[in-house]
Amino acid sequence: MPEGLSPAEVGKEIAEHKKHSEDAGNHHDQHDRRLSIVEAVLLSFVAVLAAYSGYAAAKWGTESSVTLATAAAQRTKANRADTEAIVTRTLDSASFNAWFSAFIAGDANAQYFLGNMYQTGRGVTKNDTEAVKWFSKAAEQGHTGGQYFLAGMYEKGIGVREDKGEAVNWYRKAARQGHPLAQKALQRLNLSW
Repeated sequence: MPEGLSPAEVGKEIAEHKKHSEDAGNHHDQHDRRLSIVEAVLLSFVAVLAAYSGYAAAKWGTESSVTLATAAAQRTKANRADTEAIVTRTLDSASFNAWFSAFIAGDANAQYFLGNMYQTGRGVTKNDTEAVKWFSKAAEQGHTGGQYFLAGMYEKGIGVREDKGEAVNWYRKAARQGHPLAQKALQRLNLSW
């Protein structure tokens, strides 16, 4: 025997439902209307809540992106500082070795190198007075680089009182030994060597 309602039973059920609906019509229409209003209010609330959630997510995403970018920049800056510290530490040991060699051995090349480090601030704190001191020691031993740089410092008054006569004196000593930049400096000053 087949399950379910026969077509006659289905028709009977529909007729009963229609009759019941017509009897409770007014009461049922008011109930449906209230239900529709409550549904509309709930859907509006859900829509507003969804919009706010999207806004909050976007705001959080932007703030976290900015925070992450700032953290990455700080990490890069810290890595750069660490690298510079390592380089400085290495150059400090090189400058100490150069200073020690210059001091103990009286080596003109080491003295010139140390003067150059102080003049440029490479590996040591820039100090023009110390640069003049070490360039002078190298220059007095006949080092042409020391003579040339010492002359330039006297010419411009860097680390020492400006003295054009002393500058020319050191330029000439370096030029006579074939230092090309000293020769050009004397030509610029319209002087011979």
